[in-house]
Amino acid sequence: MDSVASLQSFSDAINATTRPFSGSTAPGSAINFATPRFFDNDFDGTRLVMDVSGDGVQNVGANTAAARDNALASGINAINGLVIGGGTGLFNFYDNNVKGGTDAFVLSANSFEDFANTVEQKIRIEVSNPPEVPQGVPEPTPLIGLLGLGVFGVTTKLKQSQKQSVKC
Repeated sequence: MDSVASLQSFSDAINATTRPFSGSTAPGSAINFATPRFFDNDFDGTRLVMDVSGDGVQNVGANTAAARDNALASGINAINGLVIGGGTGLFNFYDNNVKGGTDAFVLSANSFEDFANTVEQKIRIEVSNPPEVPQGVPEPTPLIGLLGLGVFGVTTKLKQSQKQSVKC
């Protein structure tokens, strides 16, 4: 995404999607799916950050904590959790099983309708408190065009100078 038009097109595609299923939650499988995509593309990021969002604890698929640990061992720098509803039990599941790596965090949206605000909060945290950047590496460019976008079931790579993110 390198222009206002490409950002708008991406936003339109997200807004046109519907939730394909309900009831099965497999954050570990999502992490396993996303991890190799950080390494088999044409973008070399200096910080690899994965965001995992969901509205339930794992009830199918790969073990979430094991998938997180494997992703971090393979070179992912941080895995953030974006919880949708579910109260403190779900937040604690994400905090204990999804979140991992340097400067990782978990945020919570009260509902799917509130998810866009949580994504905006996530981006603000990362832009206002970027981790130490090695000398000679350019600072990341702000993702202002992505503020307010909720990403459900979309895998993508964001081309910016510092950060690469895969959404599942």
